Amino acid sequence: MIREIISIVVAIAPAMTGPAMTGPAVASPEPPQLSCPGKGYYSDRDESRVYYWCEETGAVPSRFMCGYGTVFHENYEVCDYAQNVPRRRDRALPGS
Repeated sequence: MIREIISIVVAIAPAMTGPAMTGPAVASPEPPQLSCPGKGYYSDRDESRVYYWCEETGAVPSRFMCGYGTVFHENYEVCDYAQNVPRRRDRALPGS
């Protein structure tokens, strides 16, 4: 009986955990048409959860995505709840 209960719990446990909410999810590098204007973090013009890290001027940026329920905050360079983030995108990566 205990083995059957353990088998059921093990079978349904992954479905109960939901999506992971720890840290940013790393996405694939962006296509070569995006070029870094300088070293730093940049937001995406259209997708508020997406941001980029540029290592140096002219490099291909690395693309990241904020965790579920958060968006990129340009002023603090962190992912934060949307109600805490201004809607302006002053540091959007050109071409994004």
